[in-house]
Amino acid sequence: MRMNPSLSVAIGAIIYGTYWYPIRYLNQLANHSSPLFSLAFLMPLIITLPILFTNERKKKLNIDGYALLAIISLSISPVFYFESMLRINVTKALLLFYLLPVWSTLAEIIILKRRVSRKGLLAVALSMVGIFILTIKDTNILSNFSTADLFPVISGIAWGLSSTFFNLSKSRPSINTQTTLFCIFTALINLTVGIFLADKLMHIPAGFSMKTLLWMGLLGIGWFYTSSVLILFGISKIPPVRLAILLMFEVLVGVITATIFANEAFSTREFLALIAILSAIFIDSVEFKKKA
Repeated sequence: MRMNPSLSVAIGAIIYGTYWYPIRYLNQLANHSSPLFSLAFLMPLIITLPILFTNERKKKLNIDGYALLAIISLSISPVFYFESMLRINVTKALLLFYLLPVWSTLAEIIILKRRVSRKGLLAVALSMVGIFILTIKDTNILSNFSTADLFPVISGIAWGLSSTFFNLSKSRPSINTQTTLFCIFTALINLTVGIFLADKLMHIPAGFSMKTLLWMGLLGIGWFYTSSVLILFGISKIPPVRLAILLMFEVLVGVITATIFANEAFSTREFLALIAILSAIFIDSVEFKKKA
């Protein structure tokens, strides 16, 4: 019995919305160690590699250059997304990440050479309203936009590029193949980014405990692997409108859980920015029927 694709995406989005907790907790246990996080991202290979070398051994990888670029771009996204969760408010990180209509519209213009639709422009405008509300505290908007705020933006751009490259790709590698490559590239990119971050430890800390190992497994397999498979399974099987609505669960769950369990502030400003950006995501995904 196969899972319903809509249910698959919904559960995956809910899991994504709670990522902030294992990321922050493991970061404390691991003493900001990048190698330990990379090892956590590689733990799903315990599941995917046996499948790759048994069930899929005789099959071709069926992956072209665009599909590979898509997976690499997709792997950049969680690295910066997780780092943003360690540095800024969860709500702010989620909303900055979900400026996706801006990046998807730019990708359509620059890479796919498509004309921008009116709904695309409206989605971009709503996204800009959302970021304006979220960041403005005085007349100088840029002064309120920190370096840490760039992390979820980079993550969103990478996610948008991966969607564009998948659009250009003519190959369709299996979910297991995509997940395997996704885990490997995420681990490598995480190590590379860690080199340039001053607060990151680039070796495994002394006093490595079983508790740390347990939380690495929970993050790597319980959160990272499970959510990736659920999203990748459903993403190509449901209409864009339904996909956009279901992915909004991530924002709602993230905001609610961070407000309740991390005591993070959720003011009128965050609420208005949330409405603007979620509206942009919905409008960007809706296919309006033209009158005859």
